[in-house]
Amino acid sequence: MYEARAEFTLRSPSKYQFDEAIELDGTRLGTKDGRICGEAVMQTDKADFDLVMEKTFEKADKIASLLTLHFGEGFAVEDVVPRSIVTVKEKERTAEIEIHAFVRSYTKASLTIVKRFSKESLSKIESKLKELLNRLSKLERGEDILRAIKWWSKGYLEEDKVDKFLDYYIALEMLASIKGYKVKEFSERYSITYKPDGRVSIKKIRNWLVHATGPEKDKAEKLAELYADRFGAELLKAIRKVVDEITPS
Repeated sequence: MYEARAEFTLRSPSKYQFDEAIELDGTRLGTKDGRICGEAVMQTDKADFDLVMEKTFEKADKIASLLTLHFGEGFAVEDVVPRSIVTVKEKERTAEIEIHAFVRSYTKASLTIVKRFSKESLSKIESKLKELLNRLSKLERGEDILRAIKWWSKGYLEEDKVDKFLDYYIALEMLASIKGYKVKEFSERYSITYKPDGRVSIKKIRNWLVHATGPEKDKAEKLAELYADRFGAELLKAIRKVVDEITPS
């Protein structure tokens, strides 16, 4: 058995500064240059950096979704860097230690706003994130909820308003499916404006964006650009409500 260490960096619109690191899901989270970073330690059955990258990305992706839900803005994995794989071979009187090192560099994101968190507030954040992780891990469709959050985060980070709207709509469809509703019924139950202009539904806007041409597509693009941000804000509230009300199985 091998012990592997890897680091990852998350991107978000805002900069963050933690006064101290927090622990979540076997990962130490801190900040560097305004970005939230993680150091993960895991066990593997072979010295395979590709396997370490895959496992670390899965862990980072889940943490990004938890942070998205907690802070209310999109987080996504920017890079994953496996650092080392260590194995200790016990012999009769000695122990042989093998260390495999790895270094890789990635492009950095451009960030603007700084959000600083004190030790006291970080303790509360750590507790809430652990509670959220524990809750989602026990839900029958916890992975589906995390996937819906990931689509919401993708939309939040998207600069193009039309693409933003479409990403949010995918998250909406997934949430509706999780709750067993049609999109219209889910929207009405969870306070999502179904007809943002009072006439055209968000479902029709989505369909026109994907399938229509000419005037209908032009109108859909204008509506998507106008209402994408409000759609995302309402959808985030709905996601939080879904998480709060589902009873772990």
